[in-house]
Amino acid sequence: MGKEKLRHILVTGQSGSGKSTEADRLGKETGLPVIHLDDQPGFGAPGVDPDFIEDLTTATQDIVHNLDKPHIVEGTQMMSDQFPVELLRSHDLRVMDADEDELVRRLTTRGWNTDSGEEYQGAET
Repeated sequence: MGKEKLRHILVTGQSGSGKSTEADRLGKETGLPVIHLDDQPGFGAPGVDPDFIEDLTTATQDIVHNLDKPHIVEGTQMMSDQFPVELLRSHDLRVMDADEDELVRRLTTRGWNTDSGEEYQGAET
């Protein structure tokens, strides 16, 4: 199968919408490897990630284009208005969403990282 025929499952959405959970579930269900973009070198916060990449849109495209077999790729980076629509259309796309109350509940339960790299922890359970 040539690279031009590869179809990946791209999972995107806002923080706390369930992207990672859905990507991991799909990985188990399909046997496809899962790439969490936030775990990739350079995708962390500026000043915290020594390999910080300014242009995450291009870096994300490069990751997807360089895959040699189908993967599940998860991250908020694909929600950028600069991300090419053609790339999104050429793969299976899942956009995760949750209402405001659910997002607040999830984020305050698990914690989150800010753009500055400051980490906020959710409530102890």
